[in-house]
Amino acid sequence: MEDYYSNDSSSSYDFNFLTTRLRLDATKLNSSGTLSFHFDGRERTTLSSGDYSSSIPATRVETLDLEYSGQGVWFFTGRLRPKEFPVERVDGVDFGVRASNYGLGVFAGIRPNPYSDSLNSSFTAAGTYVYYRKDTLTANLAFAHDAYEGATDREYIYSQVTYF
Repeated sequence: MEDYYSNDSSSSYDFNFLTTRLRLDATKLNSSGTLSFHFDGRERTTLSSGDYSSSIPATRVETLDLEYSGQGVWFFTGRLRPKEFPVERVDGVDFGVRASNYGLGVFAGIRPNPYSDSLNSSFTAAGTYVYYRKDTLTANLAFAHDAYEGATDREYIYSQVTYF
């Protein structure tokens, strides 16, 4: 649970929000341990008389997906964040292959409406990513193409490197 309170003496925009978050990661759902279910959602309650935007939904589902992760492959379907691309969110599929310390993945689907968080086929997303993982070093590089009504909305490259 999280409480956010803001009191601005120079304006009438005082806010107080209580956010409750639930995360569930159910792993090893089958005998081989390759099937998992993931849920991450939140509910925001306005405790003050004001709200900074009434168009933002109080309930938000960040992830709701089913995962298969076998020897050298993975496959996700549902509302997900691609495996090595946490800044993108898509209602679709994410699949890839891995060998030793390397992996390559591809994702595609529709993006949740950024204003209402609802399903909306006007927003689409697709991309690919590669990663490298070793005991002391992890690195990934990803590319995404987001579209709105068939036209390019944004394209970007994401990268992250961690050294322990």
